[in-house]
Order: sequence, then C-alpha cells, then structure tokens
Amino acid sequence: MTVAGSESTRRSATWCRMAADTADAALFGTLLESAQARWKAAGFALSWAALCALSLRNTRS
Repeated sequence: MTVAGSESTRRSATWCRMAADTADAALFGTLLESAQARWKAAGFALSWAALCALSLRNTRS
C-alpha cells in the first residue's frame, strides 16, 4: 500500500488488506483453542481492518 504507484492501486491494495484482515478475524476467532486467544486475535484483526477502512475515507475515488 505504501509503494503503490497510483491512487487506484493504493485503494485496491487497501481493499485486499481489509479482506485479509476480516478473513483472519473469522479464522482466528473460530479456530484457536482458548476463548481468550480467539477474542484477542479477532479483535486485533478487526481493528486493522477498521483502520484500513478509515484510511479509505481519506483518499479520493
């Protein structure tokens, strides 16, 4: 995302990152053995996805 050459490339990379973080939250939130670990991992992954979503608001389409 940092070295993207154009605005549309940066937006596409950010969307891909959000999708990956959301998938991580779903997988870690269901597959880890400890309930505490599931909540922590899912929370961190969703936090990164939310930060990416906020960064998209500051870009022009």
